[in-house]
Parts: sequence; structure tokens; C-alpha cells
Amino acid sequence: MKQFIRAIDKNSSCLQYVVQKMVGICLEKIKDSIFNCPQIRQLTKDPKFVKSMNEKEIKAWMSFVLVMKKFLRNYKAENYVKIVNCMLDNFRDLCCNILPDKIFSTPFLMKTNKCTQFKQ
Repeated sequence: MKQFIRAIDKNSSCLQYVVQKMVGICLEKIKDSIFNCPQIRQLTKDPKFVKSMNEKEIKAWMSFVLVMKKFLRNYKAENYVKIVNCMLDNFRDLCCNILPDKIFSTPFLMKTNKCTQFKQ
């Protein structure tokens, strides 16, 4: 979430929507991407949030949501490596590097796994 908010354009309608949606949070916390789990869940369930994004932001956001559902919980999908790599590719397209390149040398996330779009 932190990397996503930092990567989007500061004048974008997406960030403006987050500011409007998170009324109780000060603007500095939003710009520093300080969110708690209920706030992130609230955004994942909000269709207007997705409508406020451009195409690259939508791809990055949807892949982030998919990683949250299929990898970050107690259950790991069988294809979690592809799901995580897809998210990393989409975030790179958004000009955002979540993890340093060194992480790709680890066995569970290999750079050779190409991103294929997954549907929820």
C-alpha cells in the first residue's frame, strides 16, 4: 500500500479520492502512506476508488489486492509465485520498485516467471 500511494501522481484523482475517503486521517499520513488494515480493507472494497485510477494504477492495485487475498493470509495459493511476480511487474510499470533486485535471486520469487493477468 505504501509503495502504491507513493508511486501514483500526487495530483491524480486517485490520491484525491483517498484524501476525501479518509476524512479522519491527516494529509501528511496519507502522503507518507500510513494506513492500518481496516483502512486498506475499506479501499479494497470501494469500487469508486478503482474508478478514480488510470489503467496502470488499476493493474497495480488489482494485483496488490490479489496478493493480499492469495498470499498474505494464512492460505497461499498454489500459483502464489506468479501472483506475486505479476504484482511486482505491475508496480514496476507504475515506476515503483517494491523490492530490491536482490530479492529475485531467492528461490521463491524468480524473475523468469512472467506476469499473466489473473482474474479474481
